[in-house]
Amino acid sequence: MFLATINKEAEHTKGGDIMTRNELLVENWNMKYPVGTPIRFQFAKGSAWKHTTTQSAAYVADNGEPVVFLENVSGYYHLSHVEPDKP
Repeated sequence: MFLATINKEAEHTKGGDIMTRNELLVENWNMKYPVGTPIRFQFAKGSAWKHTTTQSAAYVADNGEPVVFLENVSGYYHLSHVEPDKP
């Protein structure tokens, strides 16, 4: 659900260049959720939600996927497994 909302907002260009879908996802995520934002994430789809904060800005990894580093969690996580924590 969260990525669907970001996808709808990600229909624009930057500097005259057409951005990839994942670049747009990352740009929109970073505009809305700065480093330190409380989030919840899943280790795998369908697993229990865990709570932490973002440790980095989101970026497009070398494999082309949109990811973010999380506080006290090893490795980065795909944005499809992360969403802002509900207060």
